[in-house]
Amino acid sequence: MLPRSKSKRITVDGQRYQYVVAESGPVEDRVVPLAVTVQHRQNGARLRVLGITTLRVPADQSKFYMGRTANPNIEPRHVAQLIGLAVSRGWVPTLPGPIFLLHVTNPDIYLVAPEA
Repeated sequence: MLPRSKSKRITVDGQRYQYVVAESGPVEDRVVPLAVTVQHRQNGARLRVLGITTLRVPADQSKFYMGRTANPNIEPRHVAQLIGLAVSRGWVPTLPGPIFLLHVTNPDIYLVAPEA
């Protein structure tokens, strides 16, 4: 299981998950590659999403030490979209198994209109 103290919880279509957003590589010109790891809360089926990037906010504009603020952020609605996309591509979160890898790009999540 993902560590509870470092993960966030989300419910999508009645299924409970927890997720972690982390940097997944070196920062170049303020561009930060991200990885999102999602795990089903009942049986531990995991999803790993790669390919998303964000921009590190300059330190003098950040509310955190060393400019740790990113823009745009990964929000719960984005994680819900990623879960839905993974399911549409074959991930079955209720079945245990190897980590399901989902490769996306920023337009896959950031350009989708939020639900009303």
